[in-house]
Formats: sequence, C-alpha cells, structure tokens
Amino acid sequence: MLRRIACYALLALCVAEKRFTEDELEAFDGVTRPEIFLAYGGDVYDVTSGAHFYGPGMAYAKFAGRACTRGVALPSLDDDDIHDGAAGLDPAAVDKWRDHYRTKYPVVGALIADTVEQRGARLARRRAAAEAAEAVRLAAAEAAAEAAKERTVSLAELAAHDASNAELWLCISGYVFDVTKSRYLYGAGSPRSSFAGACVGRALARGGTPRAEDHTDNLAGLDTADLARLNERTTYCLLYTSPSPRDATLSRMPSSA
Repeated sequence: MLRRIACYALLALCVAEKRFTEDELEAFDGVTRPEIFLAYGGDVYDVTSGAHFYGPGMAYAKFAGRACTRGVALPSLDDDDIHDGAAGLDPAAVDKWRDHYRTKYPVVGALIADTVEQRGARLARRRAAAEAAEAVRLAAAEAAAEAAKERTVSLAELAAHDASNAELWLCISGYVFDVTKSRYLYGAGSPRSSFAGACVGRALARGGTPRAEDHTDNLAGLDTADLARLNERTTYCLLYTSPSPRDATLSRMPSSA
C-alpha cells in the first residue's frame, strides 16, 4: 500500500503543472477535438487509444471529456452519476479502476472539479442540449415518415428480395423492413430464410413458424395471445432491422448490432 501511494505521489508531481477545469475537459470528447480525455479520481487521462470504448457512438462515449469517477466505479451511465464525487463508493472499486487507468492510459494532468452548484448547472445544460437534439431528431424522423408514405412496395418487388438477394426485405402488418443486416437470421441457409421476401405477420404471431401457409399478413382467427406475440416480435424486429423502405421511422439498427 505504501509503495502504491509513493508511486501515485511521484506521478502526481510529474503532471501537477497541467490542470484542467471541467469546461476545458469537455473539449476532449473525440468530437470537438480528436483526442479523448476523461478524469478519474482527480487525474485526467488520455484514453484516445481506447477510442473503441470511449469514442463517438461507443459503449462508454458518455465518459469522454468528463469527470466520471462515480460513473465508472458504480458502474453507471446515468448523467446524474457521471462526475468526480466519490461519496459512498466502495473504496476497493475506486482503487481497482484507478489502478486500471494508471496501468493502461497516460495521465496528462489533474482535474479542477466542479463545485456542487457548477455540477448542477452543467447537468442542466446537458439535459437541455439532449432535449433539443431529440426534438431535432424527431422532427427529421417525422419528415422522413411523411416522405416515405409516397413509397410503396409491390408484392412482386417484395418477393424479389428473398434470401438469395443482396438485400433482404420482409413485410409485417403492411410495413416493409430491410433486414439485410440480420442476414444470419434471414439469409440463405438461416433459420428464417423463408421469411425474406414474404409477408410474415401471421408466422410471427404463431411463434415464428416457417410454414408457407403462415406467410401472410392475414390475422383472421388468431387469439389474444397470438396478437400479443406479434406485437412483441414486431417490436423486436423494429429494434434489430435497418430503416424500412416504407417508413424509416419504424425500424432502426442499434449501434451495437
């Protein structure tokens, strides 16, 4: 323990001349500037080499350009937890992650942490910016939906996008989805290859059956459980497919897929 403290003290002396306010740190988010810094335990680390973790769109991008002791040690990606406060944290968890960062990434300075009041104001600004960005996204999605209403797909065109095609489409409840990104499910030789190029609402409602007679959107005779299953599976499909040729707002490919 004494040896660890001595090493940390020596390292702190080496970087003490460079101090970052949280305003300054925000610029090192991989977007505003190409470098990615984060602060942990009062030290600022250059984690640019870990861009596959902290870069834009990556799993821990919310830590980039921010003080994140609490968020890392908990762990939590909640904005309320992404700050340098360590009150109530497990000391062993705090030390474990400090050792991790000290071992893996260079220390480039020390953090001048926000006061509680500054932290609250910063969080309010972030929330306002996120709400504004979401409003812009929704407006764009609505505009795309209106434009997509003019796009219709014939049954022949749908059938042409079967498991042998470079692009895989399927139809659920009147909406056509591009499921090319999920070729492992719908491509040739896959478990649901027969779904590609077909209307499969009834098949999904009946538990994903590949039977040809269920390749239809005719839901007549299905019970409440079947319809609930269709709703559940449609939600799943919307989350794991790329934008629909018919309505781009109804299906999206998550960044992790």
